[in-house]
Amino acid sequence: MKKRLTAIISSLLSVLLSVSIFSGCNLVTTDTEKDMAQVIATVSINQSLSDEIYKSDLAIAYMSSGGYSSDSGVTVEEFFDDLVNTLLSQRIVVQSALLDLENDATFVKDESVAKFQPQRYLTSQQKIEAEYTAFKSVNNLIGAFKDSEDAKQQDTLVEEVRTAPLNASNAEADVDKNAYVQKGIDVSDRKAFNKFVNYLEVNGLVGATYRKTTKAVDLEYVQTLLTSAYEDQVISIYEKRLSSKAKAQITYEVIESKYQALFSEQSQWNNKEFVEKLDSATADSPLLYSAYDNYGYVYNLLLGVSDYQKEQIESIRTDNPNVSDDEYAQKRSEILKDTVVRDQRSTWVLANYDNQVENGILTFTGDYTFTTAKNSLSFKGAVKEIAPANEEEKTKAQYTVTDLTPYSLTDFVKLLEEYLGGTASAPEKADFTTLGASLYQPATILTGVEEYQEKINELIFAFSTDAGSLSSYKGYVIKPEVDGSNSETYVKTFGDAGRLLLKEGKDGYAIVASDYGYHVMFYSSVNKPADNCD
Repeated sequence: MKKRLTAIISSLLSVLLSVSIFSGCNLVTTDTEKDMAQVIATVSINQSLSDEIYKSDLAIAYMSSGGYSSDSGVTVEEFFDDLVNTLLSQRIVVQSALLDLENDATFVKDESVAKFQPQRYLTSQQKIEAEYTAFKSVNNLIGAFKDSEDAKQQDTLVEEVRTAPLNASNAEADVDKNAYVQKGIDVSDRKAFNKFVNYLEVNGLVGATYRKTTKAVDLEYVQTLLTSAYEDQVISIYEKRLSSKAKAQITYEVIESKYQALFSEQSQWNNKEFVEKLDSATADSPLLYSAYDNYGYVYNLLLGVSDYQKEQIESIRTDNPNVSDDEYAQKRSEILKDTVVRDQRSTWVLANYDNQVENGILTFTGDYTFTTAKNSLSFKGAVKEIAPANEEEKTKAQYTVTDLTPYSLTDFVKLLEEYLGGTASAPEKADFTTLGASLYQPATILTGVEEYQEKINELIFAFSTDAGSLSSYKGYVIKPEVDGSNSETYVKTFGDAGRLLLKEGKDGYAIVASDYGYHVMFYSSVNKPADNCD
């Protein structure tokens, strides 16, 4: 199997790479389709069901994954192994779901559809949901070919893709999915559609049926997406059935027993085990017990250095290897004062994440904001409408970013305090003199801030250049006085500032410097011995 998979990967890559070589040509058609029709695996969990996974399925999975990147840390063979394993796992789940629904005499089925065809187990609305998902995906891909033609004319800032909050979903409220499905595949721009078909042609994903009918819906790629979308609906039904069965077996006594077992296990941890678990805790896997004092969390909003600033900082010691720590910190602070802060959410605007625009000001709504609507942090840049709202399809207008508001450190601190302190009392200033030139802003202790932690997450997603700070559980773990050892894992100023901030024990923040830039550090929480740490 390993040798066969390697051969399949090699030939698949040659086909995928040919997109750039044969773009606009029809040099590869029938042979490629025969190649894509190779069976790479067969899955059967029951005598009644058997599915073959084709090379074309692997090609579509490759396209859907965004392709292989050498920066991923895995080899090409490992990457394709993962894709194959995913396809195998998916077939097993689908077959399990189909068998469960077919064998349930009480489950309403569409008897006009053959056994084990996913549409047999779906309501008319579930079918519409599946078709909408598939058609929307295809139309977006066709649109990408149109967008590639218009790219040179767009007045748009190109930004690095910004991570979205965990569990966020780009809500499309009140879309008339029935009307969208009735329209089907968008072939109105024939140039873009023909490029799309040519792209599928090169990859052997057009199919014989389309050659006979020339109907867009009969493209093999479209049919594969449709089947996958139907199956996703079936899996969703299956998962809900399993969840209902599991919930029916859960009692208060079961929950209490599991809680006590987890609490008892954690109470036996030594300091090393506790710190390891503290660092990996999540909302789904919380800490229930602490025997060790003064551990806590801080949120980190990093205002990262530019490449030019990084070179300047590195040259401080290069130019003078004997420079003292205090002098080094002073020189670095002078460099960092030129830091320019900008909103990092441009791609959220370009992707048309759930938003609203009033008087030229764009704010993210729904799952893309942590706060209530009145406290949502507006996008700090200029936007321009590039596609109007469509009343028929009930879709919102689309926008592009034409400018990003630059903030100096002073202006950013003003923005931050105005945003946080809307309902807070006058801030108190804590003494952080021990950090010397590394301290840009003494700790500001706020009281009475409405939605303090929610606002912190808004600020982090908007401005932090530290990817590790996004969607973190409670932030970064801070150890008390390096827990009596030399186990500090952060730069000294970050660790020292974190301990001083936690000592205050109130909602607040401090800004300190490191070689990475300025860290805007916010109080998160402190663990006390034997407290419930969640």
